[in-house]
Amino acid sequence: MSVADTSINEQWLFDSIRQRGKSKYFIYNVGHDNIDDEIAVFVSDSWVYIDTLTRKLYGGQPDESLKEWKP
Repeated sequence: MSVADTSINEQWLFDSIRQRGKSKYFIYNVGHDNIDDEIAVFVSDSWVYIDTLTRKLYGGQPDESLKEWKP
C-alpha cells in the first residue's frame, strides 16, 4: 500500500457550459500544478461534467462519451 502524496493540490477549473442533447453541463478541468525548475505547469487529470438539471456528475471519456460518477 502506498502513502498518499499530500503535496499535490487538486484544483477544479471552470471551463464552459455546453449543450449535449437535451442537457446542459458545467464543465470543469480537474488537475494540479507540476512545479519543475521554478516553473508551474497545470496538468489536467480529468474532465468533469455536471448536469445542470439532475446535478449528476459525469467523467469525460477518451471517446468523448460521458460516464456517470457513482459513490
